[in-house]
Amino acid sequence: MLFSFRLALLFPVAALAAAPSPLDHATSPFKGIKVNGGTAAHSTEGGKHILTLSDDFKTPEAPDVHWQVVDSKGNTHLLNKLTIKGGAVNKSVTLPSDVRDVAKVQMWCAWAQVVLGEASFGSPLATQASMNRGSSKTSPLSVTSKPFTGAKANKGTVTAKREGENLVLALSEDFVTPDTPDVHWQVVDSTGHAHLLQRVKVKGDGKEDRMQRTITVPSHVPDVAKVQMWCAFAETNLGEAAFDSAVR
Repeated sequence: MLFSFRLALLFPVAALAAAPSPLDHATSPFKGIKVNGGTAAHSTEGGKHILTLSDDFKTPEAPDVHWQVVDSKGNTHLLNKLTIKGGAVNKSVTLPSDVRDVAKVQMWCAWAQVVLGEASFGSPLATQASMNRGSSKTSPLSVTSKPFTGAKANKGTVTAKREGENLVLALSEDFVTPDTPDVHWQVVDSTGHAHLLQRVKVKGDGKEDRMQRTITVPSHVPDVAKVQMWCAFAETNLGEAAFDSAVR
């Protein structure tokens, strides 16, 4: 009788230990204009959250394809390039620590600014991000950076100001857009993490592109220590402007 009682206690524990972690699961299949098949699986390694494409995923034939994730609030987080130099494919990507959760995984064409396909989790994948922007001290009403310095961007500054709950960055009138392809806004926070944002030049109503001189910093970015002009085509920093202290 005592032996049977002990077995009854052991079996539930063994079953619990064998159960997979609720964090280790996969998305639905990718669907879109260029990506239709394969999934993205989540796993953890050393406290880091990793997304990995399945073996049946086919790399889309499109230029400048990136990993991109969408959180439960609809914020998009642009991540690494899918195809890197030498023709290698980034089949796995580590989520930045500031991404709080993931509702969708997308393949994003940064060249055409279009989603090529996306796959969803059944419920948002919690990543246990600990950053809390709302509890941080906010910067003064308006702060101006030092002048841009770099290989291609060497003129003008950036002003950061609060508009309600949003942090807005604006380029000065003397800033000159680098004459290089696929230039993006990119910000670097106080921990050194880079956040790739929108293009500097976007498609206009007419034949010519219009310049995006002002940008709202996404809520998942904890603070901004530097503003960079990033060439996504060549994967290089064209110039950066730093603040005396990180703005929030």
